[in-house]
Amino acid sequence: MQLYGYVRESGKKKDIDEQISAIRNERVLKEQLYVDKKVGDTFKGSLFEKMVKQLQPEDIVFISSIDRLGRTYDEIMKHWKLLTIDKNVDVVVLDFPLLDTRNPAKGISREEFADVVLQVLSYVTKIEQHDRKLLQTQGIEEAKKKGTQFGRPKREKPEGYEEVLKLYQLGEISQKEAGRRLHVSNHTFARWAKEETI
Repeated sequence: MQLYGYVRESGKKKDIDEQISAIRNERVLKEQLYVDKKVGDTFKGSLFEKMVKQLQPEDIVFISSIDRLGRTYDEIMKHWKLLTIDKNVDVVVLDFPLLDTRNPAKGISREEFADVVLQVLSYVTKIEQHDRKLLQTQGIEEAKKKGTQFGRPKREKPEGYEEVLKLYQLGEISQKEAGRRLHVSNHTFARWAKEETI
C-alpha cells in the first residue's frame, strides 16, 4: 500500500502551500505528491493523469478538498469513480472527514457510502447556486426600482440624426452613408433606425 497526494492550484500560491502542508502531514512522501500548478479545461496531460497511472489497488490518495478533483460536479464524479472503482484505491478528503473511503458505514461498500455523500454535496451546491441567483435577481430588481441603469449607457444620437434618418427611410441614402454623415458605424445607425420602428 502506497500513500499519494494530489494538489491542484486554485489561483493563489498560498493555497498550494497549504494543500501541500496538509497532505504532507499524512506522511505522504514528497516524490508521491503530485502538484498541478496549471490545468486547462480538461485534465489531459496533467500530473493527475500521471499519478493515476502509478496507482495500485489498496493505495490511498489524499486531497485537501473535493473540488481539487474537478471544476464541475460531473468532472468530480468522473475522477472519483476513476479512483475508487476503476483503480480500486481509497480516497481521503482532508477538509471533509465523511469522504474517507477507508472507513465505510456499516453494511455498505466504501464506494456506495462516498457516492451518497457526494450526492448530498451536489444537492447542497445546487441549492446554494439557486439561492445566489435568486438574491442576485432580487437585488437587480430593487436597483432598477431605484433608477440604477444596467448595461452599456445608450449613446446619444448626434445633431442632424432626424434629418439623416428621414433621408434613409425615403431610400435616398444608404445605411452606410447615413452612418458616415453622423460619424458613427453603419451598425450603430442600423440599430437606431430599427428602434424607431419598434
